[in-house]
Amino acid sequence: MSINELRKLNRQKEDTFFLDEVEDDVDDMDFPLPEVPTAGPSNSGVRYVQSDELFKRWICVYPAYLDSSKTVDEGRRIPKDKACQEPQAMQIAEAGKELGFPVAIEPTKRYPRDGLTFGRVRIMLKNENGFFTRPDIVSRKQLLLKIAHVLPAIQARMPAEPKPVLASCYEAPESSKASPTIPKKKKKVKIIR
Repeated sequence: MSINELRKLNRQKEDTFFLDEVEDDVDDMDFPLPEVPTAGPSNSGVRYVQSDELFKRWICVYPAYLDSSKTVDEGRRIPKDKACQEPQAMQIAEAGKELGFPVAIEPTKRYPRDGLTFGRVRIMLKNENGFFTRPDIVSRKQLLLKIAHVLPAIQARMPAEPKPVLASCYEAPESSKASPTIPKKKKKVKIIR
């Protein structure tokens, strides 16, 4: 050891912060510390996520990826004949859970190409060790196709939530709207001299 390292150790011994006998130790606090969520599925298999620290390596699935009414430019990632009509994040999460994957829902996230549709689903394709959760599904495309295959049965079971209706900010209020009138044609008058 060098002399500088020995001096640093002596300073640390003198500093009360590094001693175990400090009275303000975290173990002696009266309130419980918040629990850290585990990376596996909960009792229901679907969790709502506030922070994506634990789930950042999971696959993101937006409803637009599986929507048959969207074009490829609008975000659809599977063939149109295999896609579903207007899937929702909760239905996709239920499909992922039914396929046996750990699933998490981020209800406040939006797809960048479609800012009016809320919800994103995170699915754990690989576990912490790097092995696939299901050996028959080893790619994102296979995962999307399996979810799209299961989704129609889930959509029949789970009714879709109504989409919010946005009013135009340029329209006049209902009370000030006049009834539509058809303009009358002006008659041409022929003047005889």
